[in-house]
Amino acid sequence: MDTKIKFDSYAGQCDKNRFIAALRHQPVDRVPNFEVLIEDMHVEKILGRYAGNILAIGGDPAKDYL
Repeated sequence: MDTKIKFDSYAGQCDKNRFIAALRHQPVDRVPNFEVLIEDMHVEKILGRYAGNILAIGGDPAKDYL
């Protein structure tokens, strides 16, 4: 399946107050723009190509021993 996904860039500023409010389960005007981790397989699906190891420069020990 060769499906391309189009994402529009977010041009706004990061708002840490919005993020903190969401963590506190308080109402926010929109979902905070925040990512802690994006797995390699998801990056490959979005880009449509191999992107290398994005988790760590020296490799990901958790993946090396699986």
